[in-house]
Amino acid sequence: MFDRISMRGAPVCRDSNSLESCIRVQGITFHTLASTDYDDGLDRFEDLQVGQKVEVDFEYRDGRHIATEIELDD
Repeated sequence: MFDRISMRGAPVCRDSNSLESCIRVQGITFHTLASTDYDDGLDRFEDLQVGQKVEVDFEYRDGRHIATEIELDD
């Protein structure tokens, strides 16, 4: 069982390649997968913009922060 944790902040970078995508928020790199859920006006990774305020729900697995849900922060 993995702990679910939330973090809020603004993405400072957005990287995407053919295998996975990632964003960095408050100095932490979050990896997104096909199973990552997007809410509150975000439909997919490409909708994220640098500087937006987001909330990231994630699990820490195999030494990586895996984003389970990303949504705009109010």
